[in-house]
Amino acid sequence: MKIFGQSTAISLALTLSFSFGIQSKVWAQSPEPAPKADAFESLKNITIDQEQQIVLDLAGSLRLRGEGWSHFNFEPNTKIQTQDIFGLGQLRLSASLRAWNFFRFYVEGISALSTPRHLAGGNRSIDLDAFDFQNLYIDLKWPVNETLSLSLRPGRQEINFGRQRLVSALAWVNTRRTFDAVRLTLTETPFDVDAFYAQVVQVQPWQLNTSSSENSLYGLYGNWKAHERLDTEFYWLGSHQVQSNFQELKGSENRQTFGSRLLSQWPSGWQGEVEGAWQTGAVAHQSINAGFVATELAYQPSELKDWGKPKFLLGFDYASGDSNPDDKSLNTFNQLYPLAHAYYGLSDVLGRQNAIDLWAGLRYQILPALNLRLDLHQFWRASSQDGIYNVAGKRFRSSADSHATDIGLAFDSILSYDFDKHLSIEAGYSHFVPGGFIQDSGSAEALDFAYFSSSYQF
Repeated sequence: MKIFGQSTAISLALTLSFSFGIQSKVWAQSPEPAPKADAFESLKNITIDQEQQIVLDLAGSLRLRGEGWSHFNFEPNTKIQTQDIFGLGQLRLSASLRAWNFFRFYVEGISALSTPRHLAGGNRSIDLDAFDFQNLYIDLKWPVNETLSLSLRPGRQEINFGRQRLVSALAWVNTRRTFDAVRLTLTETPFDVDAFYAQVVQVQPWQLNTSSSENSLYGLYGNWKAHERLDTEFYWLGSHQVQSNFQELKGSENRQTFGSRLLSQWPSGWQGEVEGAWQTGAVAHQSINAGFVATELAYQPSELKDWGKPKFLLGFDYASGDSNPDDKSLNTFNQLYPLAHAYYGLSDVLGRQNAIDLWAGLRYQILPALNLRLDLHQFWRASSQDGIYNVAGKRFRSSADSHATDIGLAFDSILSYDFDKHLSIEAGYSHFVPGGFIQDSGSAEALDFAYFSSSYQF
């Protein structure tokens, strides 16, 4: 039975977008009610001991999301496990205890549930985790002087660095990503640097999650505000994996990533960003020589601030692929632990490995609380001698059957509406048209993905 075909996906997305926009205009035209006291204020800054400065904060969030897919993995819908609609739910509750002006204890629990997912692979580790600790750490802070301070954070913790191209808590997925880590931060205005060692927590849906040294990350990540309009980031990230797989190469991986990011803003409404990294090390018996570069140019004309505050974006992203699988050098970039969903398209077909992405985007404020995002991506392979990799960094199409480099064209759209500081809803739709390489290497049906989500936080 056809559950979610391409026409259904398009109709659903357009219906959601149209009805959402009409309702939003009705809401916007209604008289604004008088401000009400926030019912959750009593959960913040709860004084337990005033003399010792012991204060408790409680917080939480609930997110519900429905996803619909058609032609999953570019397979025809006549096959099983290529179309489905399923639901995801995420509940998070946290408590933060601050004391003595230098101590903080933070704990956050998460429950991520999913209805049965009938796509290829079934329910994934990123969908389901009955209950676990997402964060469980202490903060110790030592102010050395007026401008210099040190802080230490041991325990389970989410880690986000920079634009999250390489290290992210991966907020999009139902289970989120977290690490068992020790993190030391030195802050001296306008400079700060993190030194850390972290082990990736592996999700076990029906047991408490654990980590091990088999998948670890360590290094330094610094930020220097060189000028009021120039931010500079620099990093060294070391990673270790007991088992990696690139092309036909399998084995232990030890990789070092050296990179930097520059962000500059100009008063004329222009903003520019460039980030790049080079990787060295070894996988099994092969040395590593790989890299990536990402650029983004944005323009927000001030003369249109009363007309939806449009922001126009243009970007280019390159991540190297292996140029010769038979030599002794591996050139495939390893994206590490990124938020790929934010950069390589809503449908999460590709990861930042052996890929080139030329994209353009628009951000537009339809109403004060209603925002539109549009993106168009053109993808190519960086090397015709390497396959393509999915958002999890696993190869899902081999290079053996094609010398074409065109992967495909993807169109993404998102509508989001914030009712207030607690409640927001979002609808998105993605259409991915496969290019020559997808057509040569297997099934090549156009892929459709749509979702609708609501979240409440306090």
